[in-house]
Amino acid sequence: MSASDVIVRIIGYAGIVGGVWLLRTSWRAHSHNAWRLAIAWALIGSSIVAWSMTSSVEKGAALGVVCITIVVLGYLAVDWIEAPARVRRASAEKLGAAPERRQCAFYVRKVFAGVLMGPLSGISALLVTTATFAALASIGSEHTANLVLAMFLFPLAWAGLAVLVGADGLLWRKSLVIASLSAAPLLYLVAAG
Repeated sequence: MSASDVIVRIIGYAGIVGGVWLLRTSWRAHSHNAWRLAIAWALIGSSIVAWSMTSSVEKGAALGVVCITIVVLGYLAVDWIEAPARVRRASAEKLGAAPERRQCAFYVRKVFAGVLMGPLSGISALLVTTATFAALASIGSEHTANLVLAMFLFPLAWAGLAVLVGADGLLWRKSLVIASLSAAPLLYLVAAG
């Protein structure tokens, strides 16, 4: 590996660290985030390009995604270490005072939220990935690049949807997001089929 490749990879790594840091700060700021998000995604996207410049496109993109994952896990580890210990209230104590019917509704909502976060988010991500693959194939995209994109898009879409569903407190809104993101690609696939 040449010295210029090392420098380009360091620049790519710095872009990922900075981009993920900006995403983290925008998550915590809750307002005036447009510029942070735009710069963060631009840094992350350009870092993937930098990684691709030092090797083949497929290998560079894969290395960039692995680097993103490592950086995110590092930030999560730092947050976990720095977080103060929380005293959790026992769910059983909270539910003990509630009527039987309310307890049942609570557990049904929890189970449904888990199903939304797991298998239903996965099905929605699979539909989005399949529709993206079909759309790119229909415009003549190179098959190997299309497969690599689908391979990376599916787990990232599933993880993104699971985080979105887990972070949202309203069950009806979670359900609407998953239903919408499943219906649109399904309609496209049926129409294109």
